[in-house]
Amino acid sequence: MRFLPLLLVISLVIIALMALKRVAPDSFLGALIPEHLGLSLLCLIPVYVYAAVLRIHLVRDLARGVKIVREAVLENKKKIDSDDSTSFRIFVTVSGSSPPLTFQVPEEVHDSLVKGQAIRISYAPRSMVVLELQSNGYHYLPVE
Repeated sequence: MRFLPLLLVISLVIIALMALKRVAPDSFLGALIPEHLGLSLLCLIPVYVYAAVLRIHLVRDLARGVKIVREAVLENKKKIDSDDSTSFRIFVTVSGSSPPLTFQVPEEVHDSLVKGQAIRISYAPRSMVVLELQSNGYHYLPVE
């Protein structure tokens, strides 16, 4: 749980900035702090916690040596644009799985695959992180 100290520091900084804004709103520092800074920064905490939990699941899967390898078919792929970033997802149908499994992948993987293409995918089951993907001469291995 290495993320807890950082989360505590972030929370304390948010509280200190909110207190400064309330106590001395007309001071130089108080004027620099936006009115809704605390609320904005508090909204980032769930994102950070989600990323930390995802990493914990991945580390536990890999520490136990848990990895699933499946022959599958690429059912769909999607580019998801948001204000801050773009993410790429693939939807994979494995025989006997319903609904399709969803994985976040780099842009190069997303662009190299075609709908309906047969693939061989290795992934960590709890974190749903792709460890290896192979298809018709294409080979993706995130860490070599």
